Amino acid sequence: MSIVKDTASFPLLFLLLLTVTCITLLILSMRQNKFRLLNGVLANFSVVLTGMTLMFLIELLNIQWLRVIFYAIFVIILIPLAVLYSLLGILLL
Repeated sequence: MSIVKDTASFPLLFLLLLTVTCITLLILSMRQNKFRLLNGVLANFSVVLTGMTLMFLIELLNIQWLRVIFYAIFVIILIPLAVLYSLLGILLL
């Protein structure tokens, strides 16, 4: 028996495939030219897709202590980013 349910393995594999593809494209793009705008877009997509994949995997595994640690770290990172983005217009002036 598997820990992860069989019905939920397709979305997890799809997210994992998207994440690996995005990271691979980022590495290939960085080797060609380090100063492209595409690198920033691919890096942001890689971070977001990695977070989504981890969140989906942790929810499927249903381990309470791992879920608490992940969401605590998520909130600790998310609150300063939300404050920074909300003040970005003022800070850039």
